[in-house]
Amino acid sequence: MPEVFTLTCPTCGGKLQIAPDLDRFACAHCGNEHIVVKGTGTISILPIREDLHKIGTGVDRTASELALTRIEAEVRAVKSELSDLKSKYGAYSLFMVVGVLGIGCSVLVPLLDFSAGNVLIALLLIVILGIPPILISRRTTARLKPQIDILTEKLKDLSEEYLHHRSIVGK
Repeated sequence: MPEVFTLTCPTCGGKLQIAPDLDRFACAHCGNEHIVVKGTGTISILPIREDLHKIGTGVDRTASELALTRIEAEVRAVKSELSDLKSKYGAYSLFMVVGVLGIGCSVLVPLLDFSAGNVLIALLLIVILGIPPILISRRTTARLKPQIDILTEKLKDLSEEYLHHRSIVGK
């Protein structure tokens, strides 16, 4: 076997003198690092950045696999929270209907027998049965709606992130 091999740098085209015992070296002309690949009766060199690209691709894939697991858990949690909020929103919307019905029934009382006592009873029923449910429902649904919108948007963002990482993993 010869003591020195003469090869051309794949990066800059400069002539290289490579000793047989070298596994890695830097080009004297451009400074790029290379790995010496020895085969049966052959010797070649590869720029290290190609190997780094392969390592980077592997790291990206592993990171995306971990991200998919995290995103799946986060999607389950967001969907659960969103379901709870929507249930509360629906319950308070129903509570508002109860308030409206309370007011409607209260208006009917004086129509049946228009007397001062019935008008007073109607006003009390409106104050007790009608207004509180409506006020509580409006305030609560006004507070829940932005939370539902935020979680819906978060779910959309997680879906996009999931698709991105899935494309990297190749599932």
